[in-house]
Amino acid sequence: MSTAPNTAAADPTAAAAAGAADRALRKVFDTEARTALEQALAHGETGERPAEWDAGPDEPLTWRVRIRHEIRAATQAALEAALAEPDRGSGETETAEEPQEPRYPTLEAFVIEFLGPIIARRQVGQGRGLVWCPEWWRHAEAVARLMALWEAWEFARLDGGSAMSSWWTIHCDAQLVVLMNGEDGPFHLCRPERHGGTPPPLACNPVPPDWWG
Repeated sequence: MSTAPNTAAADPTAAAAAGAADRALRKVFDTEARTALEQALAHGETGERPAEWDAGPDEPLTWRVRIRHEIRAATQAALEAALAEPDRGSGETETAEEPQEPRYPTLEAFVIEFLGPIIARRQVGQGRGLVWCPEWWRHAEAVARLMALWEAWEFARLDGGSAMSSWWTIHCDAQLVVLMNGEDGPFHLCRPERHGGTPPPLACNPVPPDWWG
């Protein structure tokens, strides 16, 4: 059973209201209909109807008609409540929490205050083993990869739970494998104690104007 109008797809607000109405209606319908049917079964189809179902002298109702009236009233109440939901949601948006500031304000602070002191590796350098360049900021690839590490760390810190463990195994470990590769990584010309140069970047010729059609 769905109460969504045909115009809901074209109007996001109407779609949200219709969806909320459908959810509210299902909940109210389940409760009201179950109660009405249980009362009908308890009194029997030909027995006395419950006193609370009396409609008064002007409108005698059978039990089946009374059930339909109960459901109709529940439907109307659910729709009215659902139409008010978008307004309540917009109010909640206005009072949303402000974004939290990062723990480390800059990439330099993240590398010097956190990553550098906590990572310990046996380094060789100059084309062998593992190597880290003390002037990492001279390497464009290293800056880009470390920037991604920093941003991922800040998000993991706020997420909590196992997010930080995932940061280590999925992000940090994978990035350090590339960054500290002494044979062909971005620091392979360097030594642990000094910067030795930067590898040449990838050659990228301009794309002809009509290449993409």
